[in-house]
Amino acid sequence: MKEKKGLAVQRILPVTRSKEEAKRFYDRISRAYDYFAGAFERRYTKVAAELLSVQKGETVLEIGFGTGHGLNRLAKSVGKTGKVYGVDISTGMLEVAR
Repeated sequence: MKEKKGLAVQRILPVTRSKEEAKRFYDRISRAYDYFAGAFERRYTKVAAELLSVQKGETVLEIGFGTGHGLNRLAKSVGKTGKVYGVDISTGMLEVAR
């Protein structure tokens, strides 16, 4: 395990569930997601935003935006002249993000 900016970096593990299983899981937990993962995930969202160094006027795509905290951070970074787009497999997460 390597350290990068205080975060443990592990190798990527294979995905063992189907797309439909993932969608059902995230739809089911979407309303409560921020209660049990919010603080943990915000830490990584902050580090990712710093590593990306998004600038005003840029266009950014976030894949798997969950409840939308990363989208909000990115929108502030790109400002009024930039664009932020997001996709997520879960309609439940989309509803929470809205």
